[in-house]
Amino acid sequence: MSLEVLASFDGILNRVDDLCENAPSWRPAQDVVPYLRRVRNALSQAETRFNDNIVIALLGGTGVGKSTLVNALLGAEIAKSSPIRPTTRQATLYCANGYSAKMVGLPEDQVAVVHCSSPILQSVMLVDCPDPDSAEVENLETLRAILPHCDVIIHLTTQQKYKNDVIVKELKKASVGGSLIWVQTHADRDSDIRSYWKQDLEKDFKDVEKIFFVDSKKALDAQLAGKPLEGDFAKLVETLSSLLPRIGAEGIRRYHFLDIAEDALQNALVKLESKRSSLDDLESKIQDIRKTFVERLVEKRIDDLKDDSHQWERRIRTETVRQWGTTPFSIALQIYGSLDSLLFSSLLFRARSVTQLAVLGTVEAARKAKSWMTDRQSQSLLEGVPVNLWTQDEQVKNRIVISSAIDSAGLPENDFSDVNTQYNITSEQFMIASESNLDEAVSAIAKKNSNWLRRSFYETLLLIWIFILAWLPLKNFFYDYLYKGFMNEVTMPRPTIERVVENGQTVPVAVNYRSTVLYPTYVYIVTAIWFILGTGLLTLVFSRRGRRGVEKYLNSLSNQWLESFHADMIFETEESEIRRARRFMSTVSQVIADIQKDKSQLSAPGLSRRRSVQ
Repeated sequence: MSLEVLASFDGILNRVDDLCENAPSWRPAQDVVPYLRRVRNALSQAETRFNDNIVIALLGGTGVGKSTLVNALLGAEIAKSSPIRPTTRQATLYCANGYSAKMVGLPEDQVAVVHCSSPILQSVMLVDCPDPDSAEVENLETLRAILPHCDVIIHLTTQQKYKNDVIVKELKKASVGGSLIWVQTHADRDSDIRSYWKQDLEKDFKDVEKIFFVDSKKALDAQLAGKPLEGDFAKLVETLSSLLPRIGAEGIRRYHFLDIAEDALQNALVKLESKRSSLDDLESKIQDIRKTFVERLVEKRIDDLKDDSHQWERRIRTETVRQWGTTPFSIALQIYGSLDSLLFSSLLFRARSVTQLAVLGTVEAARKAKSWMTDRQSQSLLEGVPVNLWTQDEQVKNRIVISSAIDSAGLPENDFSDVNTQYNITSEQFMIASESNLDEAVSAIAKKNSNWLRRSFYETLLLIWIFILAWLPLKNFFYDYLYKGFMNEVTMPRPTIERVVENGQTVPVAVNYRSTVLYPTYVYIVTAIWFILGTGLLTLVFSRRGRRGVEKYLNSLSNQWLESFHADMIFETEESEIRRARRFMSTVSQVIADIQKDKSQLSAPGLSRRRSVQ
C-alpha cells in the first residue's frame, strides 16, 4: 500500500475520531456518535484488504444467467446453471489456487470456494451471489453478508428483470462502496433494452456510459470451439482482465473506502440537519428576548436622561469651561454653577449664635443629601444597579418559551438560575457603554459651544452688560467725585463760612468744595443686583441651549445603542451550544466535501458508481 493511500486512509479515520471525541452535548450529535464509531471500526478493518486481488460479485435476479456468465468468463463448464429454476442458493468464490474466502474477508461458512486456473483469475476473483429475489430468506442474508467485501459488482439483468424492485433495492444498498458494471444477458432471445435501462440507472448512478449486451452461452461455445471472442462479451472480458488490473485493487478500494465514509457522514448529517430549523428557532427566540431587553434599557436610559436636566447642564457647563479656558464668561459659568454654595456661605457669615449655625447646617446637610441622592440615582445607572424591566408574567413566559425551544432543539436543559444575573450584568455593560457615548456627546456639544463665533457672542454680551451697568457708577465715583473733586480743590478757592462759637464770637472756617455729589449706596447695590441677574440670565440661556443640543443627540444615541449593543450575555450558554452544534455540522459537511474532492480524483474508466447524496 502506497504512503499516499495510507495518509488518506488515516486522515479520514482521524477526522471521524475527532468528530466522535469532540461532539457537543447537543442530543442529535450524541445520537450519531455511536453510529460513526461503528462505521469507523468497519473502515479500520478494511485496511487489511488493500493488497488483495480484486473481488468481483455477480448480482442478479433469478434466471438472469449469472452461473452461465461465470462459465463464459472462466472458459469452461464449472458453475452449475439452469434456465428454469434458481440454482445460486449459496455464494461461490472462483479464484486461483492458494486463495481462500477468509483471505478476502468473506464468511467461510456462507461461501463455497472453487479453485481453477482460468487466465482471468490471475488478477480478479469472481463471486457468484445468491439470488436476491428468490423465496429463500437465507439467500438475502448471505448476499448482504458478502457484498460489503466485494470491490466490483457486475449487475446482470434481462428484459423482464431490469425493473425488479427487490433487486433495485439491494443494488442501491450494495452500491455504497462499490463500483458497478452493467450487463444485459440473453442477447440471443431478448430485445435490447439498454437505452431504457440507462435512463433508470442514471437517476442513482453516474458514468453509466457502457452497458454490455451479451450472449453468455454463445460466448462459452465459441471459447470451447477455439474461436476468438467478439462483440460486447469480448469488451467485458477486456474490462475485467485488463482495465481493472490497470486501475488496481488499491485505487478501487481507496475510492470504496471514501465512498463508505461519505455515506456514513451523509447519513449522520441528515440526522443533524433535521434539527437545524429548531436551532434557528431557538436562536431567533433568544435574539427576540435580547432585542426587547435592549429596547427597554435604551428607552429607560433616554427617559432618565431627559428627566435629569440638572446633570446635563452641569456636565456641559463643566466641559465647556474646561475647553473654553479662563475668560469673563467662563468665570461667570463657574460662579453660576457654585452659586448655591456661595449663598450658603454668605448665610453662615450672618449667623449670630450657635443655634443659627446649627439650623443653617441642618438645612445645608439636607440640601446636600438631596443633591447627593440625585447624583447617586444618575450614577447608579452607570454602576449597573439592576433595573426591573420585565414583569413577573413576562419572566414566566420567557422561561416557558426558551425552555420549550431548548428541548425541541435537543440542547441540554437549563434551570435558568443565572438568568437574573445575566440581566443585571447586561444592564451594567449597557450603562457603561452608554456613558462612553454620553461623554462623547457632551464633549461634542461643549466643543460646538466653544467655537470662536459663539464664544465671541457670549463674551461680547457679557462685556456689554458689564459696561452698561458699570458706566454711570464708575464715572460718578472715579471721574466726577474723585478726579473732578480733586481738581476743584486744587484750582478753585475754597469758600469760607462763619462759625458761631459759644461765647458769641464767630470764627471763619474754610470748606472743601466738591462739584459732584457721590451716588448713595443703594445705587451700587441695585447695580450689583442687575449685574447678577443679567449674568445669571445669560449663563442660564447658555446652559439651556446646551441642554437642547443634547436632546437633539438623544434620538441618534438611541438608534446607535439599539444597533451596537446586542446583550450577548443573556442566554450565553445556549447560544454557545448552538454555535458548537453548527460547528459540528459544518465540520461534518467539510469532511464530506473533502472526501468528495478526493473521490473526484480517483477516476475509473469503464466503471459506474453511485451518485453522492448532496
